[in-house]
Amino acid sequence: MLSNAFKHTPRGGEIEVDVSSGIDKRSHGPLRNYVEIAVKDSGTGIEEKQLARIFDLFYQGAYGLSARPIGFGIGLNLCKSLVRLHYGTITAANCAGAQGCCFTVRIPAGNGHLRDEKIVRDTVGGERNACLCVCPTDGKGFQRCGLAPSCFAFL
Repeated sequence: MLSNAFKHTPRGGEIEVDVSSGIDKRSHGPLRNYVEIAVKDSGTGIEEKQLARIFDLFYQGAYGLSARPIGFGIGLNLCKSLVRLHYGTITAANCAGAQGCCFTVRIPAGNGHLRDEKIVRDTVGGERNACLCVCPTDGKGFQRCGLAPSCFAFL
């Protein structure tokens, strides 16, 4: 998301990253207690008709500041996949009343919503950490990949 913000924001533009947490009293699932990450930019924005497709694998929308594609259409789909693995949501919208767009990720706080077999526990630097392991096994589940210290998602 941040990489896309840099690609589509002109020199002198602004990129803002907000991280917050909260409680959604309307939710009774994993997202009741959540962490939210929002990336807002003052870039080119996204055509309304493209918003529904930007998370599709290999989809490339308008090229923004470039006359040719500046990506492969993989990054936002990967973001969506990682967010879904954490039982979260990701949305994209154009900024209301301003140029640019905002991507918002909301994931459950903590790891209480995960089953034990989906959590890899390891010790890094004397501290106990847990991460969601997404390394496939023989198709029947997940396995400890041995890379937990460099896992993308410490909880």
